[in-house]
Amino acid sequence: DDLVLVARPGHPLLTGEPDAARLAAYPWILPREGTPSRAHFETALAGLGGAGLERPATIECGSAVLMRELLLLSDHVGCVSRLQAGAEIALGALIPLDLSLPDTARPIGVTTRDDWLPTAAQAQFVEILRQVGQTL
Repeated sequence: DDLVLVARPGHPLLTGEPDAARLAAYPWILPREGTPSRAHFETALAGLGGAGLERPATIECGSAVLMRELLLLSDHVGCVSRLQAGAEIALGALIPLDLSLPDTARPIGVTTRDDWLPTAAQAQFVEILRQVGQTL
């Protein structure tokens, strides 16, 4: 999965070239500091020439639902997993900016203990994840 920058329909950054200087003019909704997603975002932004640019207020958020609602009500720009925002993008509720975030792809997986004995529901859930993962 990779990261994507999203905004509400009609956001000013959806027209023209969304370079680092234009991006820095808007407030952000980002993954929490210390998470792999945030580190990938900061590295990608630096690669686009945005290192050291002052950014307006940043909201740290791990909830796709809260992010979507905040983005729809404001000119914030969100950074989120493309798969996590897939339904909102498909419905047109959020629009990805025409800007690639280089080197933000990262593996998503499930970690379990070697001696884990899943319940029937957990085993079924993990099997569904495996099936869906194979189709992606």
